[in-house]
Amino acid sequence: MSPRAWLLYDGTCGLCSHAAPRLGRILASRGIVTLPAQTPWVQQRLTELGCPDAATDDILLLTAEGQLLRGPAAYRHCLRQVWWTWPAWALAGVPGLRQLFDMSYRAIARRRHRLSRACGLRPTVTGRPSPR
Repeated sequence: MSPRAWLLYDGTCGLCSHAAPRLGRILASRGIVTLPAQTPWVQQRLTELGCPDAATDDILLLTAEGQLLRGPAAYRHCLRQVWWTWPAWALAGVPGLRQLFDMSYRAIARRRHRLSRACGLRPTVTGRPSPR
């Protein structure tokens, strides 16, 4: 079975590197593969799509059709794929709660490198993390 989508995370982030494999085990049977966004073919594809810097800005979901979802939209898409997370997906789309979901994602994303250091979570990709 070829992948339907790739969930792309910042491999220089310990929090992302810690969470993505756990999500990957759940999403793999639904045709979604998790990979560091720093993977060479991913970097090339993001450049082709006109967003080469997206790799360390947000979690990304790249579909086999070439659609790119970023941040909270990528999470909502993944929530919809797993039957037991549908209630979270439904709530994350309700006006008011959607904004709260998005704000929560942004708050964590902005602080992910600090959270990684505080929790002792090591990244999978060596290199310099983004200055957040």
